[in-house]
Amino acid sequence: MSFNYRYDKDGKIIGVGWGKGPNWEYRNDYVTKEEQRKNEEFEFGKPIDDAKEITITGESGTLVNAIKGGLDAVTFNTWDFDGEGGQRVRNQDDTGGNGGENGGGENPPETWKNPWENITRRSGRLGANERLPSDLRYPYSTINGTQDFIKFSIFEYRRSTQSRIGIRRNRGDRLFTSGRESLADEQNNLRNTRDLLGSILLPIPSQVADTNSVGWGESRLNTIEANLLAAAGGIVEGKGAKDSFQNVLKDLSANSDLATNWFAKQAVSALIGSNITLDQLLARDQGEIINPNMELLFSGPSLRTFSFNFKLTPRYQREAEVIRTIIKAFKRNMAPKGSGGTVLRTPNIFQLEYVGKAQDYLNRIKLCALKNVSVNYTGDGTFATYQDGAPISSMLTLQFTELTPIYNEDYGAYTDNRDGVGY
Repeated sequence: MSFNYRYDKDGKIIGVGWGKGPNWEYRNDYVTKEEQRKNEEFEFGKPIDDAKEITITGESGTLVNAIKGGLDAVTFNTWDFDGEGGQRVRNQDDTGGNGGENGGGENPPETWKNPWENITRRSGRLGANERLPSDLRYPYSTINGTQDFIKFSIFEYRRSTQSRIGIRRNRGDRLFTSGRESLADEQNNLRNTRDLLGSILLPIPSQVADTNSVGWGESRLNTIEANLLAAAGGIVEGKGAKDSFQNVLKDLSANSDLATNWFAKQAVSALIGSNITLDQLLARDQGEIINPNMELLFSGPSLRTFSFNFKLTPRYQREAEVIRTIIKAFKRNMAPKGSGGTVLRTPNIFQLEYVGKAQDYLNRIKLCALKNVSVNYTGDGTFATYQDGAPISSMLTLQFTELTPIYNEDYGAYTDNRDGVGY
């Protein structure tokens, strides 16, 4: 199947359509096959003998007809935009064959083929097992109810295709991590609890803090702009905008020098590139400016960032080995997957939560991405190791950013203390 121009007997383009290459069926008033062959074999910059200049003038060869013929081709000739019998051409293509000369119907109909089917998706290099050991904790000792820890649970990042009740979500819904039903629904859109790779327990660091912020910004809108917006809105809605434009004219006529200063400002900016504003001209000339009606308006939520610093000082060999594995686990799970493949997969994500009695008085944290890992192997200011080479002290710094913003609906009731101080 090929995409061809259609010509009349004078060589004028009357449209385009789907055809079967050189076996396209020509009407009696089309060009001959020899002329068609020359047109198809013509290469840019390589003229052929007795090439014929093709013009698209005249009623049957106008650009409009060519566009209509293109619409016929795009719709597979379901509609006849160019008046050349689109349904007839489509039926001829459906029957296969070589057209009028070969009798039609001799060859089976061609089926559409996906142009991307020969492009293969190359898999990336396989890595080692991602499951974490079951005893990654520091200090490496028995945990009891008198201690407070921060727990880092690691999950594979997945975009959920199932809704909370098991119905498959359409592609449009999958593009958003909607938490319309519940906070758990929002989090489950990013990971499956069955994809837990393991957890790491570390003591709560000396500095624990959270900062919540939202976006606010100043907005300005003077009377002239407001009236122009109203007039433009009336035009879009099909309503009369006469009154709105009259209001603009009244505002301009109330200050006779306003228009003069505006045109003067435009001329200065065009001539010397000055960035002087209309308000500056009005202030210098008349000691006044246009009222900007300034307000502070909400501009959007923000994503929170958390930073933790841990000093890791092993007391014996087994604890040094666990610290080594903990550092390796954080580094590995922040890295993208799919080295050498056609695409890269999103790194694993983290669920942070406090463990112990203090959790009832600390903040909650949503699913996070680990954006930065920093390790200082000279935690005491001097490089020193044990006999087996393990550093005596190391400083581990982790920086996380939440995947979704905090919303009002994420907080529980004031009488419900299960979420501590909230997010």
